[in-house]
Amino acid sequence: MTETLCEVPGCDRPSPDGAPVCASCGTELHQHLVEVVDGLAADLDAALARQARLGGVGRRGAETPLPYGEASAEAIWVLRTALVGWVRILEAEDQPFGPTCPGRCEHGSCTWVTTQTLPDDTLPSMASWLARRVQGIRWHPAGGEAVDELIDAVRQARRAIDRRADLVYCGPCGSPDEDGQTCMADLYARPDAPVVRCRCGAAIDVHDRRMWLLRQAEEALGTAAEIARALTRLDQPVTPERIRQWNRRDRLIPRDHDARGHPLYRVGDVLALL
Repeated sequence: MTETLCEVPGCDRPSPDGAPVCASCGTELHQHLVEVVDGLAADLDAALARQARLGGVGRRGAETPLPYGEASAEAIWVLRTALVGWVRILEAEDQPFGPTCPGRCEHGSCTWVTTQTLPDDTLPSMASWLARRVQGIRWHPAGGEAVDELIDAVRQARRAIDRRADLVYCGPCGSPDEDGQTCMADLYARPDAPVVRCRCGAAIDVHDRRMWLLRQAEEALGTAAEIARALTRLDQPVTPERIRQWNRRDRLIPRDHDARGHPLYRVGDVLALL
């Protein structure tokens, strides 16, 4: 009998009950969703309110970290789109067929229809709704993508609360060093820095270099969640759900599938639709 392995990127643990997502990843997802309910969402809102009281973001110098409020606003957007996307997917696929009975009955489907409600349009409500459906996410064909996307969104929110400015990757230096060799040191810059300086002494334009990274990535293939995460970090915001919608509308065609059958899209095809 073939052993089922967890489809969450980076996991590969066995899933003895045959679900696409192992029980451990399901538990981890539940813990992250509960964290949103238990205070993370409120902390994000408080960060935005604090920034508003300070009079907005304003212009920043190259050495000034990404403001707390701005990082929180981005984290809220990423988290909201992830939660909304998976609430919609699960709600659409969880609908029973047929009308309800006119009077009292004990049919499970009738009870589901008459008692089922969608969550409020708030981060805690949507996170709580999904937390109660972790088992369904484990068995969903795209459950691995769901777990990866949702956990990553919660982690980004947590980083925003920690007040640490995320450095942006600018690729390898590529400049000749004093010995005439090509310097391959990886470069990282603050989000608003116009120039990043390498330890070899080279000064690299951040915007030009990140556009170069986008061009280099055009032929790469990835899942909806992987491409959305990478492009958003390269200042080309897009959500996994939007990529999937393009596919459902035949505007975006998968170029391949991974070993587990997940559709793989070409980065350049996604960029052309932005």
